Amino acid sequence: MIVLTVLAAVVFMIIGFSIGQALASPGSATAQSRVGTWARDHHLAFLVDGVEKLR
Repeated sequence: MIVLTVLAAVVFMIIGFSIGQALASPGSATAQSRVGTWARDHHLAFLVDGVEKLR
């Protein structure tokens, strides 16, 4: 159980660091746009498209 918790924490830290870098990059894009771009760059376009359909 502790191993699974540590593994999940490491995965969330890596993802958080990656998204943080995308949000901190220079430019005038909104945070929503930057996260969407990050997700598409990481093969999560199906998720972004699904969220866009809900709007």
